Amino acid sequence: MQTGVVDTVIDGDTFTLTTDEIIRLANVNAPEKDSPNAAKTREKLSKLIGNKYIRYNEVAKDTYGRVVAEVYVNSTYVNDEMRKYISLL
Repeated sequence: MQTGVVDTVIDGDTFTLTTDEIIRLANVNAPEKDSPNAAKTREKLSKLIGNKYIRYNEVAKDTYGRVVAEVYVNSTYVNDEMRKYISLL
């Protein structure tokens, strides 16, 4: 398990760490930036992880070189929280 501090939330499933590492939530498909509800999912992810210390388990690298990961803040499994939130939109 790796750790880091979130710097910037890009959208509802992607963010950067203070080390400039780009992380994408595994098995989460948030609306793209120009889609309806994109701002809502970005805000939700920001509330969950913005400027916080996280733990993450890298499961893959995507075609853009981003780390695809399972992410935790304290005992909260962020991927699951975001999947639940997106399913209600």
